[in-house]
Amino acid sequence: MKLLPDQGTPRDAAHWLREKGFDRVHTAEIALSRAIDPVILERARSEARGVVTLDSDFHIHLALQGASSPSMIRVRIPELGNREFAEIVACTLRECRVELEAGAAVSVDEHGARARLLPLP
Repeated sequence: MKLLPDQGTPRDAAHWLREKGFDRVHTAEIALSRAIDPVILERARSEARGVVTLDSDFHIHLALQGASSPSMIRVRIPELGNREFAEIVACTLRECRVELEAGAAVSVDEHGARARLLPLP
């Protein structure tokens, strides 16, 4: 899955993901570092990318839109280092691959990942 990490995610983690072979572009690399969430969602949708975020607002936007895409991963673990963050995203991509490819909102916390298929109720 191609990824679009948003401005709140560590850029160094995004670089590590690219080095590990993931197709990703950080919002800061495409002049979206100050973009509002709906703009980021639309860009991800138009490029068939999944959004990676720390922000709870993306779930809300997807639900209000009744959207079936883009998929998103929300990491809810505070104070992660760059490599830890990237490893959690990579692990989530492997574990939730089927759901993310179908269109899902995935939340990751200290206990694991929970996927909800889109559109959200």
